[in-house]
Amino acid sequence: MIEQGKILRIADQDVLGEYFAETGGEDSGLVVLDSFRKWRKRGWVAAKSRYFIQAFAEIDRTAEAEVKRAIFMDLGVGIGLSLPRTAETEFNAGKPWRTASGSAPRRTAPRRKRPA
Repeated sequence: MIEQGKILRIADQDVLGEYFAETGGEDSGLVVLDSFRKWRKRGWVAAKSRYFIQAFAEIDRTAEAEVKRAIFMDLGVGIGLSLPRTAETEFNAGKPWRTASGSAPRRTAPRRKRPA
């Protein structure tokens, strides 16, 4: 994290804990923008401390040079996907996703309980 001026050792459990805290304990997916807003406002507990982000911004994903600059500058580039309903079945079957006519994106991921 640039704001911290150091590399943080964030455990998988830290990430899972924040994810399930934001989803209410179920694996229901997140809206990236909403998650960033929460991170900026209330912080995120990782590596035994609470951290906040100062800002976030959208880059023009169609501008290859802009995406490359953001990655090169190590600014943290993330993506969020809204996939068709058929994608989950295909993914679970080990098959590539394909577009199905009339298939609307899911509003949230399928609901699964938090692992113990």
